[in-house]
Amino acid sequence: MSDMETQRLRIERLSYSADSIAHLENGKVCFVAGGCPGDLVEAHINQEKKGFAKATVTQVLDPGEARVKSPCPYAGVCGGCPWQHVDYDAQLAAKRANLLDALMRIGGFDAGIEQLVDDTLPSPKRWGYRNKVELEVKANIGGKLALGMHGVDGGFAPVKSCLLLDRKLQKTPDSLRGALAYALSGDAGADVLRVGIRYSLATGSQELALWTRTGAFPRGIVSQVVGTAVPGCSSVVRVMLKEDSKTKAREVSKVEVLHGKGFWKESLQGNEYLISAPSFFQVNSQQAAALIRIVMGAFENVSHGTAFDLYSGAGTFTLPLAQDFDEVVAVESYGSSVRDLRRNLDNANLYAQVIGGDVARELPGMGYADVAVIDPPRAGLAPEVIDSLCDSGVQRLVYVSCDPSTLARDLALLCRDIFRIERLVPVDLFPQTYHCETVTLLTRNKVGSIGRR
Repeated sequence: MSDMETQRLRIERLSYSADSIAHLENGKVCFVAGGCPGDLVEAHINQEKKGFAKATVTQVLDPGEARVKSPCPYAGVCGGCPWQHVDYDAQLAAKRANLLDALMRIGGFDAGIEQLVDDTLPSPKRWGYRNKVELEVKANIGGKLALGMHGVDGGFAPVKSCLLLDRKLQKTPDSLRGALAYALSGDAGADVLRVGIRYSLATGSQELALWTRTGAFPRGIVSQVVGTAVPGCSSVVRVMLKEDSKTKAREVSKVEVLHGKGFWKESLQGNEYLISAPSFFQVNSQQAAALIRIVMGAFENVSHGTAFDLYSGAGTFTLPLAQDFDEVVAVESYGSSVRDLRRNLDNANLYAQVIGGDVARELPGMGYADVAVIDPPRAGLAPEVIDSLCDSGVQRLVYVSCDPSTLARDLALLCRDIFRIERLVPVDLFPQTYHCETVTLLTRNKVGSIGRR
């Protein structure tokens, strides 16, 4: 096939990626960038391999009912919101469908699993929902400083605003760009890799984090100019990264407070969280509160006892668990999050045993727990963690996942003999994207579990 060939394609559905799915004239599956379910499009075939093809929409000939006009001025340029041209109800349906597809195709569950999967819980906000946005810092055309996102073409897309931020902060990228351009004269701007903007609607707390290389830095002028460029900014920090000479990966060397408090403050379900710039926290606060409600709802008939919070982060679930259980053990490997967790517990006058370490290494020696919450990174659970959970005596397990593929793989192993699935709840924390959180409620198996093929 010539790399210049185009075909008319009918878009069938959205995949778990930025692409939609259609079939070529020869019947081959084709992943199509820019498509929407129901569209009839003309698409440029970029690549064709033995099992699939890739294409890009060049013209929408007949738009599907789910296609909408995006309000973002950077639609088609910035790659941050690949589903922004899709009606929100269709996004929610696609997220549930992608979860089911992973459960059956990867996990090997039979069609009966569908009865356990809720409809996707919608986000109260479809735009302006993020409490955090990170922007790359680069030299634009002409050498001027620019802030931007990853572009749909894989390159750098400069932006002056972002509709994912709260209305109050949507133009912050442009004002921040101007402040940085003034403060970072000469080659200093080249040492700033990215900028993080965090804002809490509940507390009004706002933090700017400059992610830089180690070395000399104009701290004084940056703290003076950047700290006042955004009205109401309560903290400006510099996160210094060092590069591992062997792996080439960048690791946090030090966090330096340039202005204000040196942390960001959020409030969820009556609990206050103080978060350092390198620490992970869910980017959609309203839906993070929904996650807490679903997780704690799974334990509403469990009185007291012992709870494990594995991959605890800064304590999203640890704090509410510590309010309801006699004993809570939290395990987290990332140093910044461990420090934040201990501080958050102290500030709330709550107690939990906090273990700074790897779950796979720590869990076998932790003994018995009545319930456990696991919220691992995208890679999911290591096999030894699954074995330890099965051996732990945990009666009720809640698995919070950000990736349906690794969730399906792990559930297949957990449900071989020990656990059974009670309910799966997809929760949309990321409107306009294909990403989705899933909360899975499992209990220790006493009867048969939902069948696997």
